[in-house]
Amino acid sequence: MWDTIPDVRHTISVDSLWRLGELVDLQIWPTVLDMSARFDTIEAYRAGVARADAELLTAGVLGPEGVAENLHMALSIVGGPESELQVRVFGGDGVRRISLTRRGRDHVLVLRYGDEVRIEIVSVDGIDSAAKKIVDCLGDGAAADVASVSVPSAELAARLDAATTAPEYSDTLYALGVDQRESTRLGAALADCQGYAEIVAYESFQGRTHEASGAVAIYETARGRVVGSPSVSPDGQMWTTLSAGSGHRIKQAIGLLVETLPNRRWME
Repeated sequence: MWDTIPDVRHTISVDSLWRLGELVDLQIWPTVLDMSARFDTIEAYRAGVARADAELLTAGVLGPEGVAENLHMALSIVGGPESELQVRVFGGDGVRRISLTRRGRDHVLVLRYGDEVRIEIVSVDGIDSAAKKIVDCLGDGAAADVASVSVPSAELAARLDAATTAPEYSDTLYALGVDQRESTRLGAALADCQGYAEIVAYESFQGRTHEASGAVAIYETARGRVVGSPSVSPDGQMWTTLSAGSGHRIKQAIGLLVETLPNRRWME
């Protein structure tokens, strides 16, 4: 009920998305989508354009008058959002990339996996439903059986970089003030991490692009999901809360991340 652009949902190649950007003069792509220069030579460029144009014509989004109007409008939001969530998901099957952009009340979701991209208009009415879109994209995953603990972010990052085994992870958390039982449980989970996701947020405010403080991290472990969410204490220190990675907790973490942006909210 919030959308003002007619429905858009298309699955195309990365080259075709790049070509659409060229056709509508889109100057800036979300960094997460990795839409860097596609071709090394003029011959490769011409061949790539021909393939992309043929795909877009077949899909019905490119015609004599150019790019379909609703898709053109969606692309303008992708290239010039007022706020945005970007997600990189790293796993054994490669990297998945997710961009959720907003301008006004309109939202565009772009998913990239390998050489395929899906772009669609989605219905969002606030941070809860925006966060749910991201959780849905992450897919199902059981939460790890761990309690919530909060530690200083800078110290945690510095110490975890040196840890490789369960005892080392446990010792790191224990040294930061986590009790022995929970440091052992969390250490065992983090030592058996099989993949992870990183979520960052951006906002255009007063002519500048601002990045949220920190990032939400989601660890896919053999013992279930663990989520790490950032927060800022009254004295300005960054803290990370590690907790069971349920869908509800991940949505909460995204909401807290957005609260570190200048406007402290996803939309008016």
